[in-house]
Amino acid sequence: MKKILKGIFAGVLSISCMMLPVDVENTTLGMSKVKAAEDDGYQVVDFDASDSMEGAAVTKNGSLYMWGRNTNGEVGDNTTTAKHMPTRIMGDVKAVEKKARSTVILKTDGSIYTNGSNRYGDLGISASWDTKKLTPTKIMSDVKTYIPGSDCAAIKKNGDLYTWGGDSLSAMTGQGSKTSTPPKKLISNAVKYKSYKYYTGALSATDNLYLWGTGENGQMKLDDVADFDIKDQFWGVLKTNGDLFLWGNNHNGQIGNGTNTEQDTPVKVMSDVVSFCINNDRTATIKKDGSLYMWGKNFYGEIGNGNDMEYEVTKPVKIMDNVKSVSLFQNVTAVITKDDDLYMFGNNDNGLIGNGQAMGNQKRPVKILSNIASIELSICNGLALSNNGEVYTWGFNSFGQLGNGTKTNSTKPIKVLTNVKKVKLVDNSVLALMYTGELYAWGGNIGFLLGNTGSVSTPSKIVLPKVKSLSQATMSSINSVTYTGKEIKPSVTVKYGDKVLLNNTDYTITYKNNTNAGNASVIITGKGNFTGSIAKSFVIKKRGIEKFSCTMGSKYSYAGGQIKPSITIKDGTKTLKNGTDYTVSYGKNTSLGKGTVKISGKGNYTGSISKTFTISKRSVTTLSYGGLSARTYTGKAIKPSISVKYGKTTLKNGRDYTISYGKNISPGKGSVKISGKGNYTGTITKTFTINKRSVSTLSYNSLSTRTYTGKAIKPSITVKYGKTTLKNGRDYTLSYGKNVATGKGTVKISGKGNYSGTITRSFKIVPKKPSVSIKAGKGSLKVTAKATGASGYQIAYATSAKGKLKYVTSGTSKTLKLSRNKTYYVKVRAYKTMDGKKYYGSYSSMKRIKTK
Repeated sequence: MKKILKGIFAGVLSISCMMLPVDVENTTLGMSKVKAAEDDGYQVVDFDASDSMEGAAVTKNGSLYMWGRNTNGEVGDNTTTAKHMPTRIMGDVKAVEKKARSTVILKTDGSIYTNGSNRYGDLGISASWDTKKLTPTKIMSDVKTYIPGSDCAAIKKNGDLYTWGGDSLSAMTGQGSKTSTPPKKLISNAVKYKSYKYYTGALSATDNLYLWGTGENGQMKLDDVADFDIKDQFWGVLKTNGDLFLWGNNHNGQIGNGTNTEQDTPVKVMSDVVSFCINNDRTATIKKDGSLYMWGKNFYGEIGNGNDMEYEVTKPVKIMDNVKSVSLFQNVTAVITKDDDLYMFGNNDNGLIGNGQAMGNQKRPVKILSNIASIELSICNGLALSNNGEVYTWGFNSFGQLGNGTKTNSTKPIKVLTNVKKVKLVDNSVLALMYTGELYAWGGNIGFLLGNTGSVSTPSKIVLPKVKSLSQATMSSINSVTYTGKEIKPSVTVKYGDKVLLNNTDYTITYKNNTNAGNASVIITGKGNFTGSIAKSFVIKKRGIEKFSCTMGSKYSYAGGQIKPSITIKDGTKTLKNGTDYTVSYGKNTSLGKGTVKISGKGNYTGSISKTFTISKRSVTTLSYGGLSARTYTGKAIKPSISVKYGKTTLKNGRDYTISYGKNISPGKGSVKISGKGNYTGTITKTFTINKRSVSTLSYNSLSTRTYTGKAIKPSITVKYGKTTLKNGRDYTLSYGKNVATGKGTVKISGKGNYSGTITRSFKIVPKKPSVSIKAGKGSLKVTAKATGASGYQIAYATSAKGKLKYVTSGTSKTLKLSRNKTYYVKVRAYKTMDGKKYYGSYSSMKRIKTK
């Protein structure tokens, strides 16, 4: 992670891991022997409450009851009206967390619902932060465990961890972004999750710890982790081998490395640790031998080392032995030993230590109570629950929150209630769940958190109204109605005996099959203190179409087959759908004259409408034409054969239409005039293009090979189109290449008049007869030849004038190895190589010569 930012303020609550007894005042209000309530399913199995002053209780039968201030719809009864008494919200509930502005509900089927304010994305929905949901909305399924905290988190049955939302200073989850979106997956195979402000951590079943900071700080991973904790820019990790690592903010020496220097990476502080806890300014650990060590801020003696003048303890100090748990509150530390004795030390303002003193710091652990299971502290009050269900309170009592029937403060614990399973201190109020399943409350009733209309200074039972079945209710009758195209929602009156029930308070109303014609139903489903459902049917009648707007064309052209006009029928502004809302039947509608249409209602409609229209001759301008592609000049009138179609039907010349042609000889535009006949009328002239004929399509006489003359050669050429000989200067022009040197000569023919394009014809220019000289030698003849533009020469020789010739290819000169004193006959011709082939000129005259 990047370097840790500076701290903001000290934490208030955290964890658990204390030695001088004080007297306890026993003012239990005669409730030590409480008879078990009848097991009717309405026993409370769990509850929660928040300082926004709403309470929630889950009963054995899975009913969720809520009450309180309800400013943001936290109660979930579709209002923002304060609820003095508990109201049943829904069934099949397993657990509930009452957050500062919202409520999170875990149902028995593993689904999670939320309601209240979406500030910081707490509802887990795609919506802006100012959104409110006044009734529970489902956001997740297949959840195994919901994890309460400043953020919301849930582990699904497959081990995937999902997070959403954030506390008042944090709009961040491990996703590194604001969360006004549905829950997002963070890691797989998760077992633990914690969050604090901008910082989160998740521990996997394989002991891998993932930590996230603010959005720009990214992710950090640690292995072999047994436990971890997160506070304001302060982190702690307990490894599986018992090593404790701390890092981050160290302004009060809370890292324990002997300095006040902030640490950017984990620092090993201690070994053999079994548990630890941190808040924003101090640290506590319990070692394997049960010894408690502490360090960090000590302004009020909250370290417990007997010295409240040593404001910062920067190294671990042993405080006491035989410790089971420790809790760090703001400026106060509470310890429960393995013998279940409660010890406390630190700031004793308001008598918060419970040692019988109204003020002054408690510098060392002092024994307060025995047989204690848990403890809670607020700024002004202490609350402890013993292992056998006894509740002890001390501190301020202005609202009767001590529960002893007075409003007198107490500096030592008062036993106020027994047989308690769970207790919660909320501001100046206390809620307690009895082992009997009854829920009691006392103290301040701000926001009606006590579930009644006023404050009480002794435990008062919160009464959960039992659910009544709607099977005993009645619903008013419903008259039949005519189909409207929209949902029909008739209003009804629901009574339970003589009591008229309230929609959205006592029941919700839904409808079934209430749009289309037929039998529809009104379904009343119990809500709040009512359960079950009742239903009543009513009839939606079909709507007659006779007076509907029906539009159709009045005139149609002959189509060669049955004409079926398109029809539009409207019920007010709604356009009806053919085949769904109505059917159409047609007359023959093939011949010129009158056509008929009948529209009959269908589905949600009934009745019929009849309409007529006129069938007239079809104009030839509406037909399609083929065969008018471009033609090429032929010297004669061009009369293209054309096809005429209506749709896919090919019309017949002479029956449906006649054709006449323009001159159509010269290049340019040709024309065809089509005139309607029979069922067709009108005329139309179609044109086509007559293109000049390309000279490439003409025929040419072959150009014979010519002999080099030293001058430009311009052979004459004959050009024909078919049997017609074209005329130079009128139909074409000629141009020649240089045509002097041996090789290829060219003639370029360019179209003119009715002809276009160019074509080049070529011919061969071969060397003329070479000049030859022959010199006799001993058994040899040296032959020398010369001809302009020759590539080489061919020497032909024989032993007689008409003898069989032998051939030799040579350059300008060649010596022939022959017999001595013998006569030979020799001639030579030159050749020109073109495109890899030799083209020969004429032979020289035969020469008679004798070797020496």
